[in-house]
Amino acid sequence: MTGLKDLILQEGLKKDFLVRIMRKLGYYHSGLTKGELMDTLVKKIEENDNANGDLVSLDMGLKNMSLARFSNEQGKKPTLIQWFKRDLESGVKSKEFRVSLTLQMLRDSLSKNKLLPPEIQLASPIMHHRFELSDTILENLSTGLKDDNIKKEWDHMWKFKSLSRKLWELVYFINRFNISPYTVPLDKYWWGSVKGDDLADSLLHGLAYSEYIKAREDFRKNVKEHGQINSYR
Repeated sequence: MTGLKDLILQEGLKKDFLVRIMRKLGYYHSGLTKGELMDTLVKKIEENDNANGDLVSLDMGLKNMSLARFSNEQGKKPTLIQWFKRDLESGVKSKEFRVSLTLQMLRDSLSKNKLLPPEIQLASPIMHHRFELSDTILENLSTGLKDDNIKKEWDHMWKFKSLSRKLWELVYFINRFNISPYTVPLDKYWWGSVKGDDLADSLLHGLAYSEYIKAREDFRKNVKEHGQINSYR
């Protein structure tokens, strides 16, 4: 974005202000000098994230993984079109049998990810909760709940005391009403542990990233229309 660095200098923006901007836009900022913050912000904001299209959020573990897929359209709430988890343990073991380094590589990768500074991780994903279910899921779910037996399953699901179990049951139930190309096996063994923690992670992190994309678009628009950065909050 031409002139962004000049605007920062003209407005005499302090380092703390730049750090807040970088954090809000989801850019890495830990340990950077003011000059590095300016250069990084200019470079990143010029990359122009694609606000439209599918966004896939993954939560990977050694035994389970979860995936949340969103359809994003500029100016609208993210639409959740696919959400599931699956067991990885048996698959990983079988690969390890054929390629001895597979599991170790996965462990090394996860260990390195844990070492990333907190600032590069998604900040407060619980705050970014606004989304819609796809029309396909809603319509099929609405039709399915007219069946007395399915309605009983729906009612029973909410009786679990554990929120983690309740979330798992909800997502599993919803997947019965999704259709190709987003269908997944409904074999409970395929889904792995009956816990919803990783499902929550993939959903919330996907929503947080969607919010970052929106914030970047708003920032670009603000600078273009007002010719200043101070007015962006």
